[in-house]
Amino acid sequence: MALTRRAGAELAGLVAEPNPTLVRHLHDLHALREHYVSAEVAGLAREIMLADATAYGNQFPAYREDPMRETYRAVDGLTADAGYVRQYEDFQRVMVYGDKVDYAACIETLRALSARLKQDPSV
Repeated sequence: MALTRRAGAELAGLVAEPNPTLVRHLHDLHALREHYVSAEVAGLAREIMLADATAYGNQFPAYREDPMRETYRAVDGLTADAGYVRQYEDFQRVMVYGDKVDYAACIETLRALSARLKQDPSV
């Protein structure tokens, strides 16, 4: 959940120096998608969201108030913001060897996990 919390803070303008390597998590989620159970990941994500809201809420008050809303907002921002696409392309060029995965496929994986969270939004 660090991905969406941190991207959300960047998108909200709360980060002085955005982390250009944050998009690596998108690649990892996509690359590992066949090796995890999305329902289990969603359950774990809910727990992490609550812990992160407490631990980092002073840095991102909106996340502290409603981590689920800010997670969905971050997913939308990661989808729409061309800066993240560029960062991902840079990441792939420098760090990914072999088969490349396009940004849209990674976003679809993130959206699928986000949809799984929506099935039981108990946070």
